[in-house]
Amino acid sequence: MNKPIIKILVTGSEGFIGKNLICHLKEDSRFKIFSYSKEKKLSLLNKYIQESDFIFHLAGVNRSKKLNNFNQINFKLTSHICKQAKLTNRKIPILYTSTIHVKRKNHYGISKKRGEECLIKYASQTKAKIYILRLPNIFGKWAKPNYNSVIATFCHNLANDKPIKVFNKNELLNLLHIDDLIKVFLNLLFAQRKNNIYVKLKNIYSIKIGKVEEYLREFSNSNFNLEAKCGEKSFKRKLYSTFISYLPTRKFSYVLNENRDTRGNFVEVTKNSAGQHSYFTAYPNIVRGGHYHHSKVEKFLILKGKAEFTFKNIVSNRVYKLKVNSRENKIVFSIPGWAHKIKNIGNDEMIVFLWSCEVYSKKDPDTFNYKI
Repeated sequence: MNKPIIKILVTGSEGFIGKNLICHLKEDSRFKIFSYSKEKKLSLLNKYIQESDFIFHLAGVNRSKKLNNFNQINFKLTSHICKQAKLTNRKIPILYTSTIHVKRKNHYGISKKRGEECLIKYASQTKAKIYILRLPNIFGKWAKPNYNSVIATFCHNLANDKPIKVFNKNELLNLLHIDDLIKVFLNLLFAQRKNNIYVKLKNIYSIKIGKVEEYLREFSNSNFNLEAKCGEKSFKRKLYSTFISYLPTRKFSYVLNENRDTRGNFVEVTKNSAGQHSYFTAYPNIVRGGHYHHSKVEKFLILKGKAEFTFKNIVSNRVYKLKVNSRENKIVFSIPGWAHKIKNIGNDEMIVFLWSCEVYSKKDPDTFNYKI
């Protein structure tokens, strides 16, 4: 049985949040999307409202040289949407993106607050559900640089080899990633809840702008070498993803260094706090390895060919052999205290993926030659 089509209106569809939301909505065949932006006629907006089952009202102005634009978009457009939705007699739910700055006595804050009041009145008159989200700073892909997002500006500049300036490193930012916001949107779209007007947002990161700068410079400096500085913390991973989204096409790829000799090739791919990723090749009958580790652990995966692993316990002299081929998708450990070597027993070049639990250090390699 086919699921019913849900008709969704998105205002501000060409904006940062609108683009991300529409991208997610398009992934679900149940949704028919009406996209409205400032370039389109008001009559088209009225038509969309008449047909809509849910409205994401994202259109807004937060920076403008014309002060009247704040009132025109943030208040009057919201008022118009409420009036048109009321005329349908269908209790259309409306989600409205407001701002944490509504209490500020400036044109932006005042106009967004008046927009909230329009929606509250609409809900009172129609018993329709409304959701007001007072947003902090949102960051993620497609945010416009040099506008109102310091994250977008910093990412764009560093990705394009331009300077960035930080005037107060101790300034505290409250940040929410765009994907976390979109999850809230989609949950509210299907929410069977009482009309709690103001939606409490989670996953907001409070972080000093100086720390953000530090992370972004780290990403920029390490991005084209082996250090994958994406980080283990959730915020740092999201910031890394955001930074990568601003790379110009000329930086979409880079070449790894090779270490080739008579045995084959060894190539380091990435290294970070989670370890080091590499791969190596070996010609037929070539033996790689022949050493042991005290605490370092490695994992080997044969991507092409056949290998014979030989292990020898450096204390008991016990020997263990294991044959593996690429069809098995079998991971083989190096075991601390056991010397190991790998021989290509196939007829073609062998390719082996290697993960090490730590980054190789010449000063403390924890790798000792041992004849097996």
